[in-house]
Amino acid sequence: TTDPVILRNAGRAFGEFQAQLLDIDIDQLVETIPNFHNTRKRYDSLDEAIRLDAVGRLKEVQPEIDYLMKSRDAACLLTDMGNAGSLPRRVTHNDTKLNNVLLDAKTGRGVCVIDLDTTMPGLSAYDFGDSIRFGAATAAEDEKDLSKMTVNLDLYRTFTRGFLTACPGLTENERRALPLGALTMTLECGVRFLTDYLDGDVYFSIHRPEHNLDRCRTQFKLVADMEKKWDKMQKIVAEEAGRRNIMQYQIKGDTLPVVVCQLEAEEMMVTERGSMAWMSPNMEMNTTTNGGLGKAFGRMFSGEAMFQNTYRAKGGHGM
Repeated sequence: TTDPVILRNAGRAFGEFQAQLLDIDIDQLVETIPNFHNTRKRYDSLDEAIRLDAVGRLKEVQPEIDYLMKSRDAACLLTDMGNAGSLPRRVTHNDTKLNNVLLDAKTGRGVCVIDLDTTMPGLSAYDFGDSIRFGAATAAEDEKDLSKMTVNLDLYRTFTRGFLTACPGLTENERRALPLGALTMTLECGVRFLTDYLDGDVYFSIHRPEHNLDRCRTQFKLVADMEKKWDKMQKIVAEEAGRRNIMQYQIKGDTLPVVVCQLEAEEMMVTERGSMAWMSPNMEMNTTTNGGLGKAFGRMFSGEAMFQNTYRAKGGHGM
């Protein structure tokens, strides 16, 4: 999807999934699919497919093989960091496509993450990276016109904001590794698609003779665009990590100052009744006791208003 609201809410959902399980004893879990995101093992499988050349396709994919061999160390860096203990093991979903989030039909907010059969120990960057590979790409996974495949930095920022807002407990090393997760998951998928193509298309379903090869090439094109935008991707993560849970606002005026609050899609603020001067058309307002009658009477006796207004930005940025 290119809907930023859905993407941000999906980021929140996957971030909440991580946050709710940060304290779990990881040793209580088993790898349901051993070495699923062990990129070095994926390269080992590719090496074997090259050696066997089971269906005689090796000669036609030499440029792709050359590219992957040059990228081997970079592709395996995240795995090596995890093995060295530089990144903590977490409970990871490992299939963080947007269609694995159940969304509320009315609000668009994530209700829960579904399809948990691949949940197992892993790195937080795995889940983040796979979502970016799928959600911030500008073309389908099997697009034949490679010029259409890039990473959309606006969508990248949108997902990053949702993910980090919902999961503030990541370590600094984990946050810094998130862009690497996007690159690694994309390269790893390219390795898997090419391996399957050399094996004779025995794992992934195909709908045309070179389907897996097309998939492989789109992943490499996406990686190439990520590399061009690498500094920007790192900067976005740093910016979003610094602003999470902080509403953007500006104070204007001298004699009669006002506070102008900028709300992201689905972000909400609470004010006393009568304090709002104007709002953008997409702001949804509701009046509430905000905690029941007991809280309302408590505010009344302390000189505050009994009722409060909530404002939520619907369908995009609001003010």
